[in-house]
Amino acid sequence: MNPEIKNRFTGETIIPAGKYESLKEAVENSGSDLSGSDLSRSNLSGSDLSGSDLSGSDLSGSDLSRSDLSGSDLSRSDLDYSVWPLWCGSFDVITDDKIKIQLLYHVARIKGNIEDADLKNLIDSKLFKKVCNKFHRVDECGEIE
Repeated sequence: MNPEIKNRFTGETIIPAGKYESLKEAVENSGSDLSGSDLSRSNLSGSDLSGSDLSGSDLSGSDLSRSDLSGSDLSRSDLDYSVWPLWCGSFDVITDDKIKIQLLYHVARIKGNIEDADLKNLIDSKLFKKVCNKFHRVDECGEIE
């Protein structure tokens, strides 16, 4: 049975407990407005969240692998420690600067040889590093140098 899902700001129940057999089913069938939801540490792997309003939601620690987030609004959401899907289902997601910077920071921390000259110039650029170092957890994770 799925747990009750509440708006983390108002405390209002978005999805009552026990209405659906699983969290995935509850989220997929609840309609597109899940703004402000507390979905932290949820297994949403493979969920169809396309076009959903997840703005301001707590998705920290959640598994979004293989989820279709296309056209979803994740602005002001907390994605710390979550699994971001790296396939076409994460195209056209609406985010704020915080999430974009977080993703760029993670790109900057990938190790290995860079053969493409343009990619190397981009990653080595002062501007790229400056933007990456705006990551909200840079004090904990370290600056990109």
